[in-house]
Amino acid sequence: MKNVLVIGHTGFLGSYITDVIEPIITDLRFESSYIDWSLLKDSNPQIDTVIITARACSKTSPRRTADTMGLEIRGLANILSAFSDCHIIYTSSKAVYNIDNKQNKPISRRTITDYIINSINRTRINNTIVLPMHEPDLVFDKDLTEEYNIYANTKKCAEILIKRFAHTYTILRIWDII
Repeated sequence: MKNVLVIGHTGFLGSYITDVIEPIITDLRFESSYIDWSLLKDSNPQIDTVIITARACSKTSPRRTADTMGLEIRGLANILSAFSDCHIIYTSSKAVYNIDNKQNKPISRRTITDYIINSINRTRINNTIVLPMHEPDLVFDKDLTEEYNIYANTKKCAEILIKRFAHTYTILRIWDII
């Protein structure tokens, strides 16, 4: 699909999506400037959908800090500005519910990719979809680590930015990828 860009194509989910739909990929990262993202869009004017599976984190502990949160949010703002006329598909997380990893609801990369393909075809726009589909049995955990809270807040901020600034969007709030 040469009208689709995947950001985060080297990760567990992104690499699978890339194998299935054969999109445009980029080595640009959240650290990349707005100019870099704009040049990518200008050189690929056919892009009308951007799938974001990337995450900003450190290779060493702690993996998520206020710095990585700022980096991801600034990077997302640059992406949304450069691709302002595109449909954004964002893979979020159950972390936005402030729950721990003991509450598992597994879903396969194949199923997630099927939802992404449907979203590329604009079957569900301006929606947040919980995957797997269910009404979450939310048991909030007040003892989450600072690192997990930063991750959760990053996802919450990203969802707000996308809902406010994306031309159209689909947010996939994914529980546990298998």
